[in-house]
Amino acid sequence: MVLHLLTSLFCAAVAQEPPVDDAAFYARSVQPILAEHCFECHGDEGRPKAGLRLTSRSAFLAGGDSGPVQVGDGPFDASALLEAIGYEDEFLQMPPNGKLSADSLAILRDWIARGAPYDAQSAGDGAAPGDAPAEQHRITRGDGLTGWAYRPVAAPDLSQALGSSTDAHPIDALVRAKLVERGLAPNPRADEATLVRRVYLDLTGLAPSPEEVAAYLGNDDPQKWAELIERLLASPQYGERWGRHWLDVVRYAETNGFERDSNKPHIWRYRDWVVDAFNADMPYDEFVRDQLAGDELPDRDRSSIIGSGYLRLSQWDDEPGAGPLQGRYDVLDDIVSTTSQAFLGSTIG
Repeated sequence: MVLHLLTSLFCAAVAQEPPVDDAAFYARSVQPILAEHCFECHGDEGRPKAGLRLTSRSAFLAGGDSGPVQVGDGPFDASALLEAIGYEDEFLQMPPNGKLSADSLAILRDWIARGAPYDAQSAGDGAAPGDAPAEQHRITRGDGLTGWAYRPVAAPDLSQALGSSTDAHPIDALVRAKLVERGLAPNPRADEATLVRRVYLDLTGLAPSPEEVAAYLGNDDPQKWAELIERLLASPQYGERWGRHWLDVVRYAETNGFERDSNKPHIWRYRDWVVDAFNADMPYDEFVRDQLAGDELPDRDRSSIIGSGYLRLSQWDDEPGAGPLQGRYDVLDDIVSTTSQAFLGSTIG
């Protein structure tokens, strides 16, 4: 509503001028503003800031690191851009070296209200200035939410990255595409001894012994690499190595914090439960349920109850200066914040 009001006010201010078509409006009024204030960071040279390129309509609608943009009718809008140029977002203000003039802001808002038209030369991919490509729906900043956690899961298009190769792993193809994009060449393939050392360190955190390396190099079995991977995944050290990553995510500590920093007497049982879950290849949905509600499940058992020890990981002030009620809500706030970041990819506090 505010956008329509601002657009109406702008249109009234220039009512004495004859109307111009969208392409002419872009070329005469919008492009000079973008060229002066935006193209340095969001132009055609190299990778644009935040992945957003503004020099063509197709690039603009493709969006940047936070997802695609759509203007006019549809599930997407350009509210993030409007908030940024209007300095309405405390953390995203564009251009960063100073807010645009009121006249420039009015022109850009009118441009967005028209559907972000470009002239024929800048439309991109032969698109007419008024045409918007169909985009897959996702929740956007305009809905109050943004970021990777709210985008639908979708497999990337690997056709260009794979090229003519038929045996490249998809991950290798994506890495190679980024190297090519930056003018870099991949490193040469590692020799077998180096690969063995890497996989031991990666899966167990421990370097192989000279005897283990020699045994691998002397093995002629074509399945030896797969067998080594399976053996390391089945080793107890795998869970100890990778369980530590999860313990960091959920802020595992064996003391309560604050001045007295007293011990959590049995929290080590949760630590061991995480290690055992990795070693047992526990399904992720079960892993999540046990931690968030393992003591409330209808089929709960000793293991799931220990898993719910996650809820006791928060800091615990046993002598809160602001009183016990404030102390209790500080604890609840801490575990809500940890849960939202660890399981939802969001910050809630």
